[in-house]
Amino acid sequence: SATGLAAATDDKVVANVHYEEIQSLFGIHKFSFMEPRIGPHPDFAHLQHNQYLNHYAVSMFLDIKGSTKLSQKYDLLQIRQIKDTILSMAIQACSFFGGHIQRLQGDAIFVYFVRKDMHHLDAIINSINAASLLAFFMEYKLPQFFKKDDIEAPKVRIGIDYGDESKTLWSY
Repeated sequence: SATGLAAATDDKVVANVHYEEIQSLFGIHKFSFMEPRIGPHPDFAHLQHNQYLNHYAVSMFLDIKGSTKLSQKYDLLQIRQIKDTILSMAIQACSFFGGHIQRLQGDAIFVYFVRKDMHHLDAIINSINAASLLAFFMEYKLPQFFKKDDIEAPKVRIGIDYGDESKTLWSY
């Protein structure tokens, strides 16, 4: 059966999102970011210093639950492996569903699921699909990859928020 995760080839991360398997489950996604970038959203990068526009926003935040206590159980390289694996998976999964990575912050990721020519309901569905897939990976698949290094896979918290066009302002 499709796992959606593949073993990584280096020791910095233990698993990567396997795009072909995800694509077999969800189909080709026309809004995928195949080469994710971090920072300002590319659809709004044209806005100059005093310019703005109203447009919906779907944002998702994921962080590793209890990450500050990891240092009590694991060495620094293991903590890096845990954090980098989870954040890399989140980048890959969210990018597949059209999520733009706005920032990484410690043990967390902030993602916008918004495109100028995407209906807001599709953006909401994309964020839920990405969050559901990540929750599935964390619960059922990732523990198998960490087990070989005697690491207990941590839990994550995921939040999704929707801002209506009339209440959301994009600016420089």
